[in-house]
Amino acid sequence: MQYLHKPITLILLLLLLASCEEESDPADEVDEDRVEIRPTVIFDVTDDEALFFHLETQGTVEPVNEITIQTRQSGYVEEHSIREGRSVRQGDILIALEDDEWQLDVEQARENLKQTEDEFRAEHQATFSANPDTSINQELIDGIRRRIGVQEADIALRQAQLQLSYANLSAPFDGTVSVEKNFSRGEYLSAGTEVGRLVDDSEVRVRYDVLEHELAMVEPGMGVELTTTGGISVEGEVESVSPVVDPDSKTGQIVAIFDNQDGDLRTGMTVDGRIQTEMVEGRVRAPREALLERDNRELVFILNNDTVEWVYVEPIAQTSDWVILDEEEISPGDTLAVDRHFAISHQQEVEPRLR
Repeated sequence: MQYLHKPITLILLLLLLASCEEESDPADEVDEDRVEIRPTVIFDVTDDEALFFHLETQGTVEPVNEITIQTRQSGYVEEHSIREGRSVRQGDILIALEDDEWQLDVEQARENLKQTEDEFRAEHQATFSANPDTSINQELIDGIRRRIGVQEADIALRQAQLQLSYANLSAPFDGTVSVEKNFSRGEYLSAGTEVGRLVDDSEVRVRYDVLEHELAMVEPGMGVELTTTGGISVEGEVESVSPVVDPDSKTGQIVAIFDNQDGDLRTGMTVDGRIQTEMVEGRVRAPREALLERDNRELVFILNNDTVEWVYVEPIAQTSDWVILDEEEISPGDTLAVDRHFAISHQQEVEPRLR
């Protein structure tokens, strides 16, 4: 009989628990209809900064100073500084040709000039000695000079000296040599042979192509921000605006100049340009995401404690990132809804989160 007590005891315990659940206080139950659910809304703060408008385009880097290195005379190379990447100073010899022949031509021309001048002096003296009453005038002296050929001899000397000067090609400015084909001492070069380029890229130009209607927005002296794919950023300014528009592409060129003392900008690089074309100031600058449209009117939601209030606005200017507002109800430092605010309403309580 003692084994029968355990099942009976278990049954009585279960009945007791069931009765407790039935007698629980309804006040302890949660009324889900009474729970206030506030939407989480993202906010950002306004400021009083100006709004800048920019024109964005791409261009190609070119040096301010660049020349093709080419010989003006034919001859054999005696010495040269034409090596890839070599830095030279203004006046340094780039190419020197063997000039023995031209040196002889100069000596010969100088000797011929000396002989004609001696002959001129002798005839000049003889003419006026034989005719002491003859008045000395420039026309008579020039006639003697022409007859003897002093002027021709002088021209021949200067031509010989000029030809000799062509034997040496000097750097007209500081720069770096770029070579497509190497050559050696003793090699024969024909007149006009292109042996490389001399580049001074301490300053560079960039030619930006812009649409024809954008040309009117740009003036010389405007600031330009250059950026490369490698993350280099350089400030420069517009040097000139082309007066010509390409009839096929409907674009014109803007030329900007940049300092490049560090040599980060290489000739031929494709770079981005950002030109500031306009600045607009107003009472408040706000994030563009704050603008909403209701009933064909634009508005923003301003945060007051945990409650939002809408304010109708008429933007002065806007970009993809910012908007300028001039309403007295909004001041710099106010907090405006910028995300998760599409379905909220006026005087609604929200759970604010700052972006």
